[in-house]
Amino acid sequence: MSISLLNVMNRLNYNQKFTLIGILFLIPIAFMSYSLTSEIQKTIKVGKNEQHGVAYLKPVHQLLIAVQKHRGLANAYLNGDKSQEAELVKLEKEWQQAAQAINEQDALYGAAFGTHSAWSGLETRLSMLQEEYANLSAEDSFDKHTAFIDDLLTFNSAVSDASELTLDPEQHTYYLMDMLVQRLPLLTEMVSRTRGQAMGTLVRGKLTPDEKLDYMITYDHIQSAATSLQKDWTNASVYKEDVAALKEAYTNAAQAVQQYGSLFSAEILSGQLTIDSNDFFAQATAAIDRITAMYTSTSVMMHDQLQQRIDREAGERNRMLVLNGVILLIVVLVFAAFYRNVRGTILVLEKAATKLAEGDASVRAELVTRDELRSVGDAFNRVAEAFARLLRANQTVANQLAAASSDLEAAAGTTTMATNQIALSVQELATMADQQSSISDQNAEAMTEMAEGIATIAESAGSAADKADQAAASSAEGRQAVAETAKLMASIRVKSDETSQALNRLSELSGQIGSIAEVMTEIARQTNLLSLNANIEAARAGEHGKGFSVVAQEVKKLSEQSSHSADEIGALVTEAAQGIRRAVAAMSGSAAETAHGMSSMERLTSVFDGISEAIGQVAVQIGEVSASSMQLSASTEQVASSVHETSLQSKVTLGKTQEVSASTEEQLASMEEVLASAEALSTTAAKLQEELGRYKL
Repeated sequence: MSISLLNVMNRLNYNQKFTLIGILFLIPIAFMSYSLTSEIQKTIKVGKNEQHGVAYLKPVHQLLIAVQKHRGLANAYLNGDKSQEAELVKLEKEWQQAAQAINEQDALYGAAFGTHSAWSGLETRLSMLQEEYANLSAEDSFDKHTAFIDDLLTFNSAVSDASELTLDPEQHTYYLMDMLVQRLPLLTEMVSRTRGQAMGTLVRGKLTPDEKLDYMITYDHIQSAATSLQKDWTNASVYKEDVAALKEAYTNAAQAVQQYGSLFSAEILSGQLTIDSNDFFAQATAAIDRITAMYTSTSVMMHDQLQQRIDREAGERNRMLVLNGVILLIVVLVFAAFYRNVRGTILVLEKAATKLAEGDASVRAELVTRDELRSVGDAFNRVAEAFARLLRANQTVANQLAAASSDLEAAAGTTTMATNQIALSVQELATMADQQSSISDQNAEAMTEMAEGIATIAESAGSAADKADQAAASSAEGRQAVAETAKLMASIRVKSDETSQALNRLSELSGQIGSIAEVMTEIARQTNLLSLNANIEAARAGEHGKGFSVVAQEVKKLSEQSSHSADEIGALVTEAAQGIRRAVAAMSGSAAETAHGMSSMERLTSVFDGISEAIGQVAVQIGEVSASSMQLSASTEQVASSVHETSLQSKVTLGKTQEVSASTEEQLASMEEVLASAEALSTTAAKLQEELGRYKL
């Protein structure tokens, strides 16, 4: 149930909520107001009905008095007192006036009281009584009058019941009603009946035992009625001080009844019958008049008390309605104030939230209320403050991000440029490595040729040694051998020239190999420098530069290997060059000796003895040349092997360099992506700064 009501309330705005709550409050208030108003109105209606009943009973009582008086005079008239005829006619006119007044009241209230038919029957009987009483005996006339009076008293009670007088809710008015409806009419009837009966007795001048017994009973009823009247008046005056105003009327009526009772007891019950009937009738009528006067005063008092009740209830009703109206007005004003308070608070929060959404983070909800919405406002202010702190932190972060993105963009640009330079350098290195590989191939071919030439020299040196041995062995033959020797020397000179040329060529190739080794060393140094720069740029790139760093390490290793190989080649070339210089020197000496031998061949004849020694020296020198050639051949083979290895290393370096070039290109592409990301990040940071710049802190 509560969930359903909560769902209903969640669907309503504040206007609808307050309207619904107001209606729910108004329903019980309206119901209670209606109930109370209905009860009060019912009381007022009862009071007015009772007033109508009092007004209706007034002419009924007048008719009752007239008929009662007519009964007594008619009894005297029918018993022989013809002087009462004029008075009887007068009384008939009085009861006709009273009947007319009853008709008027019945026309007003008969429908509500339901007395139309009852009164119509009484009115018919009254007309018949008026027409026929003169033709009846005194006893029948008296009985018919009494029967009519009894029915009229019953009608009196019926009017009282119909007008709700009988059920009067207040004690003092109840006793006043009892006096009007029961006590005073009954007392009047008792006095009037004895008056009428006594009129006949006095006119006859004789009291029968039955009449005396009837008189005694009636007398007791009169005393009892007077006592009941006294109780009603006393109770009414006790419960309401205003009833004390009836004291004089009651006292006069009580005294008159007492005096009549004394007169009735002394003159009628005693049987003296000495009083004149007219005097007795006059005194009895005087007592009835006093009772009637009290009836009239009581009727007025009853009407006034009922009017006071009506006015009091109407005032109570009006006060209640006014109070309800005031309460409702206060409730409406309180609801309106409450609504305005809630609505105003919500508007303040809404305006503050709108300004906050529009970018004014310095706005705060200033609430004057002290209810739970104040907590909402305080919570909003805390949220706004936290939001402002967050904005300040975000602005700081955005500024840092913008600066970092700018730095990253610049670093990415620098790294890209460096990567481009590295790529170009690696391409140049690859080109140089390719050239180095070509040169190494050429060096290998040259060293092979040089090795072949040195082998030829070694063979020639071996042949020269053999010839020298033959010359030494044939030195004994003489001049024939000299000629052959001269030819051999010529051949040696040619071979020496060829060897000298080969050695010179070998020296040139050694110089070229040294230059190549220096180029390789320079390439290794530049490669090492490039790898160092690459490592530096990779360190700057952070995570994105790890792959590039690995490539740079591989390049550095290759440059170190190339440098080591170049150093080894340089050492071998230096050693080969030294051997070649020694060979050149030896060949130069051999050439000189050969030239000297040729020049001395002309003197061989004369100095043939020195040939053996010269040939021995030549043989030694040729042996040295042969040994040097063999040593040079071994060195040349070692140089060729190193050059071949260098060629292989150059090819490996070329492959690695190509791999580095490919990795560099991939790194360049990655760095371009990083640069694009850095540019996007910089753009995002600028947008974030722009968005955060909308907020006023």
